[in-house]
Amino acid sequence: MDIVCILFNGKERHLPSYSANAGYSAEWVDKLARAIKRNTTKSHKLICLTDREYQFNETVTQVALDCEDLGWACVMEAFRPGLGKGRRFIIGLDTLITNNIDELLNWRGECGLLTDPFEPHTICNGIGLFSAAEVKRIWNLWQHRAESGVNYTYKNLPSEMAFLRVVCANATRLDQVFPHEIQSYKVHWTNQPEERSKARIVYFHGNPKPPNIEPELMAHWL
Repeated sequence: MDIVCILFNGKERHLPSYSANAGYSAEWVDKLARAIKRNTTKSHKLICLTDREYQFNETVTQVALDCEDLGWACVMEAFRPGLGKGRRFIIGLDTLITNNIDELLNWRGECGLLTDPFEPHTICNGIGLFSAAEVKRIWNLWQHRAESGVNYTYKNLPSEMAFLRVVCANATRLDQVFPHEIQSYKVHWTNQPEERSKARIVYFHGNPKPPNIEPELMAHWL
């Protein structure tokens, strides 16, 4: 399993403050690496796409980003075929792994994303699981996106989410395959405390983010 995350300077990409000022750093990548190691027995390789050279303390394969676009466009480089040959798990740095994820990583569907917790009619990419063939398909469509004539933007910036909502509209909803195990911090964790014990992954969007969260969750951000 190739696990891919991304680290870049959001201010230089003109991202909104909730992304640009989140404090992402090499330490966040190390914390994610340790969380994955603690919570899976599956063989995996952690790849971090970066905008410059960083010093990691954990075992992380660092790969330079090619993208110079503004906005979130560079997030699509997580689909670059050359990063690996097998299945791919794409995960944000603002994601906490709170319990064993072996069953999730064993899922063998083609394209798995999440129900957007604010707009349930569509998807979001808090996490994503993809077959090698699906990675290739999505990347090919991204490379030829200009030919589609569609403006894939959010807040007037290039957006990977706007793109994925079109090309992966029929993705399997992983939150339905694994009920209550993949939780949005704002919507599920905060508002459904009775389901917290079932969480294996808690993902964040907007503010707050770690470390400005409850000690119960911070115990997993080590």
